[in-house]
Amino acid sequence: MLLAINIKNKDVSFGIYQKDELLENYRIKSDIKKSEDEIYILMNSLLKGRFKSEQIEAIIISSVVPELTDIFKIMIKKYLQIEPLIVGSGIKTGLNIKYENPKEVGSDRIVDSVSAIKNYSYPAIIVNLGDIITFDVINKHGNYMGGMIFPGIGIAQKALLNFSAKLPQVEIIKAGKAISNSTIKSMQSGLYYSYVNLFDGNIKTLLDEMKLKSEEVSIIVTGEYADLLTSATKYPLIKDKNLTLKGLKIIYDMNTKKS
Repeated sequence: MLLAINIKNKDVSFGIYQKDELLENYRIKSDIKKSEDEIYILMNSLLKGRFKSEQIEAIIISSVVPELTDIFKIMIKKYLQIEPLIVGSGIKTGLNIKYENPKEVGSDRIVDSVSAIKNYSYPAIIVNLGDIITFDVINKHGNYMGGMIFPGIGIAQKALLNFSAKLPQVEIIKAGKAISNSTIKSMQSGLYYSYVNLFDGNIKTLLDEMKLKSEEVSIIVTGEYADLLTSATKYPLIKDKNLTLKGLKIIYDMNTKKS
């Protein structure tokens, strides 16, 4: 079995593959203060209902949090005695990156792009709606062209609380009316409608720059807030909550397949 791990700033998602089938996937909170022992206990407690650690034969990791990468590597060596494959320099991805400096592209964006190219048609726009939002563009030749990175709705929510003296903490929800008659409702409608409109606005900007119509492009959406922030979109979407885990499996196979 293959354990695929995606380490991001807010959470760590991981899934178990048996050959080409994703059997289960889980999510835990990212916490650089946790030891390798605590992480193992937490992950094992989620897995033990269906899997034993000794069933895991290989591991691949994508990470944008170097401190957690190190902790996971220690945990894996200590408890599983496996050398994980880390997505990064020297790893085959098959992705032709047209960035000024290809080494700057985050492993999460690379993995999502590899997954999108393999599983869907291109040209494509890949949107990851997490706490950090990314829009990535694949052209008609399957080349990675770059895109956008900016703070997500979760960070905006925290900013309202942290940078104001009187505003309360609010839940991120699908708001009703935009014209709201209380402070809490106004904050919720402000967050929701700003990011809903931002989604469609950015898609239009990218399509205009690509000189393509929406029906000529695969618009692939993933991430924690994918359902919420695309609920009012006018564009046809492909939603894939497991896009990153699928990409990790593809890259693992690419790097371990015997020629």
